[in-house]
Amino acid sequence: MDLILLRHGRAEECGTRLNDDERELTVYGKEKMYLISTGIKRLIRKYSTLEIWSSPLPRARQTAQIVAQVLEVQQIVPKSAVQSGELDVLAANWNSFAGDDGLLIVGHQPYLSEWSQEICGLVLPFKKGAAACIRLQQNIPPTGKLRWFLQPGDLARL
Repeated sequence: MDLILLRHGRAEECGTRLNDDERELTVYGKEKMYLISTGIKRLIRKYSTLEIWSSPLPRARQTAQIVAQVLEVQQIVPKSAVQSGELDVLAANWNSFAGDDGLLIVGHQPYLSEWSQEICGLVLPFKKGAAACIRLQQNIPPTGKLRWFLQPGDLARL
């Protein structure tokens, strides 16, 4: 199975809302995510099944909606474990995926870097809109090999 980790797009600055959890993507963030999503579409192969899981926070949900539209994925599954960084909970849930399946998770820092380190031994610096694809070799504990990692500008130029 391929695990694609994607950091949400550029969101409103901290302090623009009373609660940081309510921040949404900016207009620029939405426009850039369309370009990034097109780049991701060019990089991924055809999967038997491709699911998108997202943090329930607005900036991640909005990112997931854009990616789903570009990748023509019908459903986004909100997962609170993405927001809270619980990799063990997520891995237990993706255990039923097969080798030809893909899972794209839209999440937050620092969890994405922590997960990449735990899964493949590499701390990846996820800027907003950066993505990595890891080919999972084992689900629990999750281990795998990095297939690719690109920052948002590189993805948008593909």
